[in-house]
Amino acid sequence: ATDNASNNHSHEWYQELGNGTMTPGNSGKMKVFAYVTIRRCNEFLEIIHNVEFKTTGLKENYVAEIRFIRAYRYFLLSQFYGDAPLVTEVFQTPDESKVPRNPRSEVEDFVIAELKELTPDLAENPDIGRIPRDAGYALLMRMYLFKGMYNEAISTAKQVRKRELLGYEDLFLMENKNCDEVIYAYQHLK
Repeated sequence: ATDNASNNHSHEWYQELGNGTMTPGNSGKMKVFAYVTIRRCNEFLEIIHNVEFKTTGLKENYVAEIRFIRAYRYFLLSQFYGDAPLVTEVFQTPDESKVPRNPRSEVEDFVIAELKELTPDLAENPDIGRIPRDAGYALLMRMYLFKGMYNEAISTAKQVRKRELLGYEDLFLMENKNCDEVIYAYQHLK
């Protein structure tokens, strides 16, 4: 499966992405939502250190999950737009937010460095809806593939645990929701 979605609503950017017609000029809400999410991640990362946790390792896992989400957003931005502003702090004024785009290679290198550092802190078998360690390795592998770093992609892919594979059609049956083949999936509330 893929994170490239299909959507019947033309007012959302997924349709252009899914049918291959997306360009920097018709990307819809992607960049807006990407930076809203990135800002929220940066805010979390700035204040989490003020919070005391009773459960050992929980804070580290939350920080790793948030960094994964931010890295994933930068992965998407680098693939859709190439150069993109790389923001890792919360701006306090509108003037501070007037930053130039960073080169694509710098954004991609940031994603790689983040994933290499955060992935060991992700839980190996978390509760459904949490980000598992294998998702970090899978995204890192994908970033390596997109950069043409094939040896790194192969060695990273070997870190993803083996899974029991279903037939393609079986993936979409309700009884197979959250089956072992799914590395990570967004969970939607009823």
